Amino acid sequence: MFALAGAQPVAADTGSIPDPATEQEAGHAVDRALPIRAVPGSHWLEFRGAPVLLAGDSITQGWMELGTHFDQKAYLDALAGRGINAVLLWSYIAITDQETDERIGYDAPEIWPWVRERGRFDLARFNEAYFLRLREFLDLADKQDIVVVITVHDGWTKTRFSGHPFNRANGGSLQSRRQYVELHDSGREMPVEFDSEWSRRQKHQYYLERFCARLINAATGRTNVVFEMFNEGEWYNQEDLYDFQMHFLRFFRARTTLPLAINDDHVRGSDFRGESELDVISLHTPRWDDTPPARHFFDHFAQQFRTTPVMPILFTEPVPEYAGDSARHVGVVRMIWGTALGGAGVLFQNDTSWGFDPRSILAAKEAERETVLDYEGHLARFFNKSNVRLEGMRPMGRLSSTGVCLASPPNQYIVYVEGGNRFTVDLSAARGHRLQVRWYNPFTGESIAGGDVLGGSSAEPFSPPLKSDFVLCLTNETPGN
Repeated sequence: MFALAGAQPVAADTGSIPDPATEQEAGHAVDRALPIRAVPGSHWLEFRGAPVLLAGDSITQGWMELGTHFDQKAYLDALAGRGINAVLLWSYIAITDQETDERIGYDAPEIWPWVRERGRFDLARFNEAYFLRLREFLDLADKQDIVVVITVHDGWTKTRFSGHPFNRANGGSLQSRRQYVELHDSGREMPVEFDSEWSRRQKHQYYLERFCARLINAATGRTNVVFEMFNEGEWYNQEDLYDFQMHFLRFFRARTTLPLAINDDHVRGSDFRGESELDVISLHTPRWDDTPPARHFFDHFAQQFRTTPVMPILFTEPVPEYAGDSARHVGVVRMIWGTALGGAGVLFQNDTSWGFDPRSILAAKEAERETVLDYEGHLARFFNKSNVRLEGMRPMGRLSSTGVCLASPPNQYIVYVEGGNRFTVDLSAARGHRLQVRWYNPFTGESIAGGDVLGGSSAEPFSPPLKSDFVLCLTNETPGN
């Protein structure tokens, strides 16, 4: 069926990516009491007691905007059924014209963190239905081993300030969009008791802190939550934005041991690496819509992987959003695999998942949605349900002529190849070791056994089974020998 130089001829067996019946069979001892956590000095998050690569979906503001019409159980079941282990949602967004929104198309029952009456928000009164629904979402995800990344701030003042809960016209205390990141004192918290004589900045900081405290409370007792401090924000004063994020990083760390992430590529000037309260760096670049090769993403995230101090990296919002264009599917696949082999988790900004509200416009994109969720699932199962040994793996593009390789020589090599082209892998570090060969189709989830190959060559040639993108996994049958 295919030519594999250097390997013993073996009849190809085809099937799905190995998905053992239990995690124990895959080498993972599962303890569901063990939370998601960042391990000091490790590039990988740990979940249920094992290193994990987060691979999944991003519903962004859809969860909040669609409210109870969004079938969150069906959504999480769809993720879990594919082995997807992560999802991102925004805590809230400003009021929008939903009937003209290309994703919604009708007046959906958005669910706000605050009580809203006669068009105004009462920021002193929380909407208990919001937090009840959020806790239900977290619990449903937790039972299915899905990590939920919650983006806390800012609800998009950039183009939607007129409908923002913190706009003075809507019940808040802000007069302009840029004031969202202006705190009274970024070095100290506000008193718990409200004072009506406070200044604008004092009131604003107070309301933000009370909201964050309620979010933390909603996650209390859950083991599957990561908090991302902010969504982008390059339109703000950058010093204010930096101080704002550091304030809330400290605020969250004082109240929870759950991992905390900061979106580091939308703040100009000083970055956040090295901050003791921070666990994860999240990124929203590079763009994927012009279908760059997998190496484009690999190189970007491999550089982040090599940066010190070491910490896990998440691509939490690939831009732009996906709204059902099947012509871009190749770009989706190359982006998520290039990112993962570059050593970063990835949560794809998949607006077609808004279709879990059957009334929304994007419900008509069910076929495209299912295909993209399949792609995410193939990636998630490969890294977390097969025999990939994450600890010790690092991006090593120089080991393959494709330039895209995650490896821990001589134990394991994972290579991405585009278009079915012939390529080579440097196996000189595996001299004397026999490596099991397996091919994975990132579009179908199909796996094909390819015999084995003896290490030692600095340019071992390989040819994929078909003229298509493939992932090659070489695993040392006698690791450590």
